Amino acid sequence: MSKLFFKVISLFILSVSFVNAQEIAISGKSTIADNKQIWLYAYTDYFSMNEVLLDNQQVGENGDFSIKIKNTETKLVILKTEKFYTTFFVEPEKNYELILNANDSNAIRTFGKEIYFSVQFAKADSTELNQKINAFEQQLDVFYNDNLLLFPIKKARPATKLFCEKIEKEYATNQVKNFFNNYVNYQLALLKEAAGYPKKELFLQYISPIIDYSNPAYVSLFNSFYKQYLAQKRVTDRGKYLDENINRMFSYPATMETMLAADTLLVSEELRELVLLKILYENYFDANMNKQSIEILLKYIADVGKNKQNKLIANQINYKLTHLKKGKKVPYFSLKDSKGEAFTLKDFKTKYVYINFYADWCVDCYSEMKAQQKLFEKYGKRIQFISFYIGDSEDLFKATLNPEFKWTFSYLEQKSELLNFFKVKALPLYVLLDTEGDIFNYPARKPSEDTDAFFKELLKKK
Repeated sequence: MSKLFFKVISLFILSVSFVNAQEIAISGKSTIADNKQIWLYAYTDYFSMNEVLLDNQQVGENGDFSIKIKNTETKLVILKTEKFYTTFFVEPEKNYELILNANDSNAIRTFGKEIYFSVQFAKADSTELNQKINAFEQQLDVFYNDNLLLFPIKKARPATKLFCEKIEKEYATNQVKNFFNNYVNYQLALLKEAAGYPKKELFLQYISPIIDYSNPAYVSLFNSFYKQYLAQKRVTDRGKYLDENINRMFSYPATMETMLAADTLLVSEELRELVLLKILYENYFDANMNKQSIEILLKYIADVGKNKQNKLIANQINYKLTHLKKGKKVPYFSLKDSKGEAFTLKDFKTKYVYINFYADWCVDCYSEMKAQQKLFEKYGKRIQFISFYIGDSEDLFKATLNPEFKWTFSYLEQKSELLNFFKVKALPLYVLLDTEGDIFNYPARKPSEDTDAFFKELLKKK
């Protein structure tokens, strides 16, 4: 996992050991998250890349923490603090001791984007999976850097061939099949693709023999291999009807048949369906595509797909694309206002709810809230206004409250589930809920964007 290494200003050491054959205990000391939370995530799948929370724990006063998860297969996990994150692989029946180093003194932080920090393994020999992957990727990085100018002019194949032969011999990747060797082979396939190896050769050697859902390197290869696939096929005689079939309200059989006609390599129905999922995911926001038809196809595959993995992926892609659409339900969230009184978003049924997210450092946020004050004065009895402050300190939240703003204010921690649901990645962000507490507009207009006229027309229809 080649990542940018940050200088060390803080450190925590984790010991990871199995309590039994299926349970990993992750524990240690933290100096970057004292008295705060640590979260451990995994991916539901490597295609949608939706994160699922495995566990989160409060860090003790002395920096101690402990996390336990069930695990039966090699998987990539994501460990997060308030501002930082790191990734590493965990294997069944393995013991780990990790050193995580983070530094934000020289980093420019963009809201919603955590800073990656490197992971080091204490007492780990060269045969440990993460060590082997890091060593291999260092070799891969050196090769790319040494031959960078050869790829654009399509003269990298001879050097690529020699490098791949060297790596295959060094790791015996074609003799023993395991997670690491497969990982290396898929990365070499990506290198060969960049060097201009024939597509059919790569397909037959790496893509088609097995759909390796559990290996992120296979998924990277798959995504690269089928990048902009629809755009490539729609200009061919056999693929020109693919758009039309997808845009029909129910088009699964016709679409699958058209894909096979356009690409005779896609004999496997499972693989063909997976390519279709990538097409739907990649082209959902294309102005020429019918979103409703894409959603119907995703729901169909989620229900009756060719295998359980494709069903899961279809369901996760559909959720990722549509969970913030108009009419979608907002989960239950228990919140507190600036006075400490509890409320939920469902408490304001019969009213529209106009939500904004802000932070003390966000100049545009305060500019918008000044305009919001006029909206509140005019519509505050018929529309509920709520401003969510995002930060590390509730004391700072209270200290920066403007007494002129009379609507509801609430404090949210950086890893709040509400922030995760609304995918808050940039500020200011506004959301409008309808009178049932469901999503009406996401993102909604900011106060400065002629929202006065919009609210006036909205309330006429009520």
